[in-house]
Amino acid sequence: MSANRSIKRAVLYARYSTDLQKDKSIEDQIAVCRAHAACNGYEVVAIFQDRAASGASVHGRPGIQELIKAAHDKQFAAVITESLSRIGRDQEERHGIRKRLNFQGIDLVTPTDGVVTPMVDGLRAIIDQQYLDDLKTMIRRGMAGLVREGKSAGGRCYGYRPLHRFENGEVIRGDLEIIGSEAEVVGRIFHEYVDGRTPRQIAHDLNRDCVAPR
Repeated sequence: MSANRSIKRAVLYARYSTDLQKDKSIEDQIAVCRAHAACNGYEVVAIFQDRAASGASVHGRPGIQELIKAAHDKQFAAVITESLSRIGRDQEERHGIRKRLNFQGIDLVTPTDGVVTPMVDGLRAIIDQQYLDDLKTMIRRGMAGLVREGKSAGGRCYGYRPLHRFENGEVIRGDLEIIGSEAEVVGRIFHEYVDGRTPRQIAHDLNRDCVAPR
């Protein structure tokens, strides 16, 4: 490191989006960011991360929320992340995060782009937003296909649990199996409703009998 290069304090941020991705992704991202920090005169003082969290919003992402709060203390000069898509894929959300950081005099840095400028962020935001829109379309298409096959398109359904089967090494999704104890509760609810009891009365009795929801 040259003598005139001052060391800047930086934090790292890493995120992966779904349970289907590997947890090791976080460690790989951090390793890339640490290497960039070491080569560019940054001292890493903290790491923030979100595991299995969508980049569509800051909601449900405690890591990015903690990072934004920490930025107000101005204890670091840069946020280093593997790519801007890790910060977020929604244009409005990501632009807001970068503006908050810049207001505090904090740079947003990636190994590919270096210090992110408004132009770079704008161009990449368009690409990432399009990816997010395409992903939503593909997910809806996949869910519609499961429904056409008479399978579950996802979401928790009382009385059932997902039954994951494998075929040629791939998980076959959309199949459910009945949970016996919960099926009895479902049958009880239907019978009581047919007998004229109101939903409020049925719920009251279920709570009285300590029947737990799922």
